Amino acid sequence: VVVRYLDHHAKAQGWRATTTIQQPPPAEMEGRFWKARLINDAMRASTADIVAIIDADVLVPPKQMSQAIAHLAAGGDVCYPYEGAFRNVPRIYIPRLLGDFQADTLPADRFENLNPGSFGGAVLFRRAVFWAGGGMNEHFRSWGREDVEVHDRFVTLGYACHRIPGPVFHLDHARTVDSRPDNPHYEANIAEHERVMALDAHQLRDEIAAWGWVRA
Repeated sequence: VVVRYLDHHAKAQGWRATTTIQQPPPAEMEGRFWKARLINDAMRASTADIVAIIDADVLVPPKQMSQAIAHLAAGGDVCYPYEGAFRNVPRIYIPRLLGDFQADTLPADRFENLNPGSFGGAVLFRRAVFWAGGGMNEHFRSWGREDVEVHDRFVTLGYACHRIPGPVFHLDHARTVDSRPDNPHYEANIAEHERVMALDAHQLRDEIAAWGWVRA
């Protein structure tokens, strides 16, 4: 587990980290959440053949996670450990979940489905595929469209993006500007997604070759 702290005061309770990246954000990140860069930093610190990006507010049922790992171990490229349902868990349930997460006991159908076709919150890659496909696009700042762009880009490049049946569970929380569409980078993120998706596979490979953050 790679734990990426934004500053020296953050703490991840209960994590058994094999690698910890604990440093102040670079100047260009000051005062703004730059998700794409943070994920790429963590990926560079990992040495695992299979890597996962799991948001801190998302719980994946263990059986689904095991199935996703098995799919990649068998040669898959990209795997989402859920079929798209993004179930929002009301705050009253959260203390129970954090103590002993038993997905089979959750009344999933009673929880609001925030996005029935979601690509956010949880995705696994073979690490070599993650970098060959460009990693996270660091032209995306703050929040908005970065998860969909990753899926669409890897599909354009010809990678197989597999889904595992079942939902994931989002822990309800207050939303600051970095998780809302009124953040100052949202419109630029939409434009970047549309720009990248206008490229064919050959053009996209040329584009990725010029991305300075990509690790060969």
